[in-house]
Amino acid sequence: MMTNLHTFEYHIYVMRSGAEFGEALSIDDPQIEMVSDAEIKKSMSANLILPDGTDILHDTLMPKIIVDGVESVLGEYYIGTYTEQTNEYGQSYTEIEAYDGGYLLSRYRTENIIHFSAGENYVDVIKSLLVECGVTNVMITANPATLTMDREDWDIGTTYLQIINDLLSEIDYETLWFDNNGFAQVAPKRTLNPNNIHHKYISGTYSILSPAKSKEIDIFDSYNVFVAYVNSADNAELMIATAVNDDPESILSVQNRGRVQAPPERIDNIASQEELQIYVDNWKNRSRSSVETLVISTAIDKSHEILDTVQCEDEIYFEYSWSMKLSPDSLFTHTLRREVFI
Repeated sequence: MMTNLHTFEYHIYVMRSGAEFGEALSIDDPQIEMVSDAEIKKSMSANLILPDGTDILHDTLMPKIIVDGVESVLGEYYIGTYTEQTNEYGQSYTEIEAYDGGYLLSRYRTENIIHFSAGENYVDVIKSLLVECGVTNVMITANPATLTMDREDWDIGTTYLQIINDLLSEIDYETLWFDNNGFAQVAPKRTLNPNNIHHKYISGTYSILSPAKSKEIDIFDSYNVFVAYVNSADNAELMIATAVNDDPESILSVQNRGRVQAPPERIDNIASQEELQIYVDNWKNRSRSSVETLVISTAIDKSHEILDTVQCEDEIYFEYSWSMKLSPDSLFTHTLRREVFI
């Protein structure tokens, strides 16, 4: 059962140099969304009456919600597009599409071949790129890794956001994201941790979880027979190895699904027939990993971040995406994901 909230209100503030410049008035319900694997992860759509003196090019927008007296910030947004509108009642307002700090970094592009020297610390290089784009509010998890060679990998015109994300991937960090206070996060990949659950949604009398939900496991491109072979001038004989998922407890096995063969893979070189068999066995095992997606709706409670750990009933998921309209009777939609072995 999903119960009504006791109190709900929201405010959208125009921010200038980190301080509130004034409050914008909304003529309808603003929409805020997050998609964790997008380059620019958070966005806001709103029709606003902006306070006099608002600098569209440099001021930012910061929405806040107050639920049962508890205030939560929903991010800091840079105005990407705006259209001056007048409705049928003669009321003038500004239609706005705004984005988190990733928008700034997507606008900066290299004007020549950018160079990094071997031995430079990855995190230091990333921080310098952020500062160059005017991003100074940064939360960084230190990492000792350094560049192993001189780097000039990126063509002229590459966005700084792309360069930063390329470097982050090389040290197994999340792609760059901005938290709800507007700080850039340079941090390792988030992991599901049952001891660090950010949000819990459990059915019950006083639950804010809607009974409507949808669960999906994608098996469209899943196979159960795997073949790899080596055929090169350095090998006198053709080497072939096959692995079959014949586990009756697997929904993908040949017993349960029939034979579904992956396209054979040619390998240029490998040490031995035994190593080739290990290769296809590992390929088979990886194939049993799939993504389970659960879509739920709740009442608006508090602000959520990128890839928060969410418990729904007895299961734990990453929050892949979320979407909300700022309205007391609006639902907060969450798309949750986790890896499952099938």
